Amino acid sequence: MGKIERLAALVAKNLEALDRLVEAHGARGVVEDYVLLNAALHLLQTSIQAVIDAGMHLLAELGAEPPSRYTDVPRRLKELGVLAEKDAEGLRRVIGFRNVVVHGYEDLNIELVRRVLDDRLYRDLQKYMAAIYSYALERGIDP
Repeated sequence: MGKIERLAALVAKNLEALDRLVEAHGARGVVEDYVLLNAALHLLQTSIQAVIDAGMHLLAELGAEPPSRYTDVPRRLKELGVLAEKDAEGLRRVIGFRNVVVHGYEDLNIELVRRVLDDRLYRDLQKYMAAIYSYALERGIDP
């Protein structure tokens, strides 16, 4: 199993766990409970990081210069045709969300977290990961 495949499996596992968490407690119940909120944030953060890492790994395998910032990864993936413009912009916003979760807890917008959970917006991570993984497989990367 290659690195991108392992990261894709982690994202799938995390998103399934988020689905179960939201189904069991509702989005509002998750954000109103300190432990559940932090569990959800951890699952979100590690899933986003896995997508970033998969993108960075793909770029490295293609011989591309590594981006200096995580927020540059979506642009580079769009330039290669891995992600459509809309998806690259979505991933860029998701990475910004991850940065707030990791570096600025006091700035975290709980209503945004509730909306991400309630509308299952985190499921877009699966789409981004699938695009990266497909692109890699088509080119014999990460077999």
